[in-house]
Amino acid sequence: MHNTHKTHAELQELCNFVNWIWSRTWIVLAVILGICALIWNPYHIITAALLVFVSRARWEVNDFKALEK
Repeated sequence: MHNTHKTHAELQELCNFVNWIWSRTWIVLAVILGICALIWNPYHIITAALLVFVSRARWEVNDFKALEK
């Protein structure tokens, strides 16, 4: 197994990529759920809002350093 520690710049690049994927994924799911909520069940607008809230979470370099150990 190739177990090398990444530099701070590499971790920051990985962090930016994961944050980009994370936010886009949850926003797309929230939009789909919001559209479906308008058609079938308006109460799921709250669920869509919670997904937008989850999309605002961000990974930090320290999170990846903790996972490396």
